[in-house]
Order: sequence, then structure tokens, then C-alpha cells
Amino acid sequence: MDLLLIKILGLLLLGDYLCEANSTIILTSPIQNPSSVELSETVDSSALTSITNLSVTALSPFGALVTWRSPSQKATFDVSATSNCMRKMRCTERPLVSISQDVGNPSLYSALISNLPTWENTSITVRACLDSSFCGDPEETWVVLKAQWVPEPVIVGIGAYNSTSFYVDWTYDSHERAHIFDGFEIRYCKFDHSGCFVKHTHKGHVTVTHQEPETHFRVNVGAVLNSHGWGKNDLGCVATAIVSTWSDVPSRPTVDVNSTSAMSVDLSWMFVNSTVSVIQIAKKNAPWINCTRNGSICSTNMDLGWTSLQENGTLTLRNLQQATHYTFFVRGCNENGCGAQATVNVSTLVAVPAAPALRLPGLAIDRVVIEWAIKEGSVNLIQVSKNNKKWLNCTSHNETCTSARTFQGQSTLNSGIITFKHLQPASNHWVSVRGCNDYGCGHPSEIEAPTDITGLSKPTDLRITPLTKGTALVEWKSPEEPAIPRMGYEVTWLCQPGDPRSIVVSDSRATIIDLPTEASCKVWVASYNLRPSGYILRSLKVEVSLRHSFRDTSNEIQGPQD
Repeated sequence: MDLLLIKILGLLLLGDYLCEANSTIILTSPIQNPSSVELSETVDSSALTSITNLSVTALSPFGALVTWRSPSQKATFDVSATSNCMRKMRCTERPLVSISQDVGNPSLYSALISNLPTWENTSITVRACLDSSFCGDPEETWVVLKAQWVPEPVIVGIGAYNSTSFYVDWTYDSHERAHIFDGFEIRYCKFDHSGCFVKHTHKGHVTVTHQEPETHFRVNVGAVLNSHGWGKNDLGCVATAIVSTWSDVPSRPTVDVNSTSAMSVDLSWMFVNSTVSVIQIAKKNAPWINCTRNGSICSTNMDLGWTSLQENGTLTLRNLQQATHYTFFVRGCNENGCGAQATVNVSTLVAVPAAPALRLPGLAIDRVVIEWAIKEGSVNLIQVSKNNKKWLNCTSHNETCTSARTFQGQSTLNSGIITFKHLQPASNHWVSVRGCNDYGCGHPSEIEAPTDITGLSKPTDLRITPLTKGTALVEWKSPEEPAIPRMGYEVTWLCQPGDPRSIVVSDSRATIIDLPTEASCKVWVASYNLRPSGYILRSLKVEVSLRHSFRDTSNEIQGPQD
């Protein structure tokens, strides 16, 4: 009987399970072997753990149904799912598996797997186990779940280059799912329903050329999906935009009045989506004239002959009559003709001086010096107003404000220098300047004009009082400078041995710390301010010496010293 048990264990180790065993054992002596051991039927255990007819059905967007056959009705099954995002620990949820057995066909099994990732090539493996010590070889199949919704590209730019071409730019977040995409499909259709055109690209940009001028298109952009069993022609959600090619002649310009004077007008213009070779202007009931860079009647600040999405410039019309109302028409032209015209109404001024250009050449402590220049109109007198007060005539005899004209040869120019005197240091002023003649005074210009900061006086009556634990109180008297904006004081002390230390305070006292036990120190105090130019302006320093032992109450103070 023991020998039979050993044989059965050996069969188990060899992988054969005994289904039925009949044995006949005759013992003639204690050492006699059994005469016969009959194994009537054995079945290979690998057959009991085999998996056949393994298949998987995608249940988009997050599940799969797995089916298989197994000859054993007592086996347990291990069903697992693995994908790239699972291996990289990027999946937010773990798959859930539910296994069931067919009621009518016990050898047919199925498993419902949920929480699977979309757009991932997911491996499904199934293996059968008879007990915890023996499992068969796993069988594997693959599935890719198709999401219910694919994001659309984001169109970040669309427009025409000229009258025959346009462009579309877009972005698409496909970094983690790049393997499912095969570029983009761009479909653009004319508004007149005459047909659509299709382009494919792997970039985020496409240019469409050889189109008709002034044609309107509806553009759709979508991501093309790689083939995972449902075909390569599938598209994700599409982004839609509208674009039009330019007209073959310039668009109607936008024209505004920048400034007017007695005999000239400055206009600003803007063309959008246009090719412009020349700009023309006309008065009411007058012929068109070309505006060039150096034109005597009409000049522009730009060289023409350009193609642009948007171009801006100015026009200057000269030799006009003062105090006259005008209606002007402005248009752009190219080799295909002239575009629609814009209309602008403007009136010239009475011949008073134009508003002056002002410049501040530098700062002075008690006065403000301003340079002025007037381009148009004769100037007999310069008037100024300080801080929005009454207008003053600036003459050589005025004690507060004097004016000097610039000479060139034997003639005077419409430029000069104004000087405001008797001002406080470190004060700020707003100065308005205008020119006047026999017709009146022109428009003023304004400039900010500060005076400079003077040197600061040093503090006085510096004294120092030792405190406890290596500290001392430093006090001084502030100098009387009401017109000088002082920002504070800088206190510096040096104790041997060691490096100088410094603190900044706003009041006329400070506490210095970390003094050595046997203090032998010097202390300096200086006023400071910050100039408009940015650097720090300091006064002269006042100095005091300290000799003190913080081990007892005796002390010796020397100072102050300048």
C-alpha cells in the first residue's frame, strides 16, 4: 500500500492526475513487492487547464466581454488586463473583472471587464488553475476600446495671405495618445455650395493656394484615427472656422483725422487684407491725385507696393486755405484697379501758431529750463502757465519767466528757450506753453518739469548712551531744511575688531546692537535722499566714539567729532 502511494505521488509530480485506479496487491512475505498495480485511466492535467476559443468583444468606451472554453468544470480562472498606461501607473482606475459560466454549456465561460482605458492596445490574458499549486499556460488576446468622443483641434489662427490663398493654424493635445492619430483632415467648402476640397497633413498648419479672389470658405479640421479594426477614415470631432480670400483690389481704408492746422491736415489710414501700389486722394468735385513719400501736395510716410494683413500710415495734405471746410476721398489702387473709397470731413484752423514741441534739457536747483519749437504759424509771443494757473507772458523783462528766441543767420526761428526762476529745490511743476500772434494763441503743450535736489546738511548734537547686553542708543538733532525732502538717516558703527555695520532709520534715533563686551566703537550718522536719476544723495557724516565695558556700569564717551 505504501508503494502505491509513492507511485501516485510520483504521478502527481510528473503532472498526471489519477482519475481512477484499481490495484491488486498479493503479499507473500513482508518484503515481497505487490504483484500488480493497475491504473485504468489517466488524464493529462494540461488538458484540464487548457483555454480554447478565446475571443474578446469591445464594449466602448470602457469595457470588454471575454469568452473562452475549458474542459474542466472544477477549474478556477485568472483573467487580467494590461495596457501601456497601466504599466506606467497613469491609469486612474483599476480594471474590474466579473467571471460567469454558461448555464446551457458548462464548458463555455465569459468575463466582463470594466474600467479599461480607451485608445490603448490592451492585453487580455486568461488561464485556468486546478488548485493553488498548478495553473495552465495563459492565453492572450488584444482589444482597443474606441472612445465615444474624440477632442477637436483648437484653431488658433486663420486668415488670407492675399487674393488667392489662405492659411489655418491649430493645436491638438495628443502627447499621451499619439499612437492613435494619423494626422489631420482639413475640409474647406465654398459658401456657394459648389463643392468641398480635402487636404491631409501631420502638422498643425496648412496653406491653401490657387483660389479665386473674394471667395468665402467654411473650414473643418479634425484628427484622423489610426486603424484599430474600425477603419482609418474615422475622424474625431471637428473644429470649424470661416475664412475669405482678399479682393483683387484694395479694401476700403479706414481714415481718421490726426491733426489740423491753418494750411495742412494730417490723416491716418489703415488697409486690411490688401495689396496696395498707390494711395490716391481727391477733394470734392476734383480729380484724384497720387500720394507719394515726398509729394508737395499730398505725402505719405510709407513706401507703397506692399501686401499686408494690416498696414497703417499717415497722409499730409498741404497748401490748404485757413478756416475752410473740406471733404476728402481716399482709396488704394494696384494693378487690378482701385478699391472702394473712404470719406473724411475736416476743417482747417485759423492761422494761429501750432502746438509747440517741448523738451526738458536738464535739471536745475531753483529754476526750470524748457526748449520749445513751433512748426507752423508765425509766433509773436510765448505764454506759459505753471501748475494750471493763469497764463503769463514770457519776456526778457519778466522776473519770473523769461524767453529767448533761436537765431539762424539774420532770421529768428519758431523755437527758443523758456526759463522759470525762483523755484524751490526738489519741487515738481507742470508747465503749459503756447504761441501767440495777431490772430490769437494756439493750442498749448504740457510738460512735467521738476527742480533738482540740493545737498543735504549733516545731523547735529550726536550723542550715544550705552544700554545693556551689548546695545547702545544713538540720538541726534535733525537739520532744519524744510524745502528738502529727506528720506531718512543712515547709521554706521565700527567696533574693533570687526567690519562696519549699518542700519537705515526714518527718525532721529537708533539702537545699535551686538556690541562687543569691551566696546571700542565709532558711530557715524548721515542724512540721505534718493535723486530722480536713481542714485543716493548723502550728507556729510557726524561722528561719535564709544568706549564701554558691558561687564560693569563704568563707561567713557568721547565725542561728538566732526
